[in-house]
Amino acid sequence: MGGVYASGKSPEWILEAFNHFKYQRLLNPLHFDFSMKGLFNGKIMEDELDASTDSMNIEDCPIPFCAVAYDIHSRRSILINKGPLSKALRASASLPYVFKPYKYGDYLFLDGGVEYPLPVNFAKQLHPDLTIVAVNVQEPLPKTATFFDEDVSNSNSKKDINFIESLLESVYGNQAYLSVNEIINENPDIVINTFNSKFSFKDFNKADDFYEIGKKAAQKVVSNYLAEQRKYDPLYIYKKQLARIKKSITDKLPLLKELTDPKR
Repeated sequence: MGGVYASGKSPEWILEAFNHFKYQRLLNPLHFDFSMKGLFNGKIMEDELDASTDSMNIEDCPIPFCAVAYDIHSRRSILINKGPLSKALRASASLPYVFKPYKYGDYLFLDGGVEYPLPVNFAKQLHPDLTIVAVNVQEPLPKTATFFDEDVSNSNSKKDINFIESLLESVYGNQAYLSVNEIINENPDIVINTFNSKFSFKDFNKADDFYEIGKKAAQKVVSNYLAEQRKYDPLYIYKKQLARIKKSITDKLPLLKELTDPKR
């Protein structure tokens, strides 16, 4: 989504595109990866990304962009800041187990979230002078574990999950830990948490709901951040002090009039 926005598409355009995209195409059995490197080959994903970004190169994006992907060969994260935007997005979205690792040059990429689901440190390296905003979509981690209890009643215990869901649960659980660790260690200027337990990765048809959740979370956090920043603005401090002086004078006017009354 960030890459599509960087290509010049408006939030309204992106929301409309998400509402009309048929996500079943991504998981269509016709696109199984018969090399057994993933469940699906991801070709449809790359084609859709290429169309959505008008086959643009990263260097030509009106908004600077950099993707993070994990290279299996070197076992390290790679920053992709040049070349076809759709290839960078495809590389950074190679969800383990689900999509086949993406061959790009001599690299073999998996989703960047394998190592850095919230790459705050890279953002600081690239733009140390900018305000860093971290958008965390992962579920909050519980602070404690619970002991096994065979008599416990769980409303989700009868819910069956398929193979893909089982894989993704393990991936997302690990990414949640990595995200929290990054926030603690790198201390971004703004953290926007958008996780909502009512929705899951299967709710592809609820783009409007996700949009509203993110919008409300962002507005609240950014508003609080700006209010906090104003406290250190010299002009704001001056105006506050001036207002206090005016109030102090106004409050004391009756007493001054009484003391200077010639009839006393």
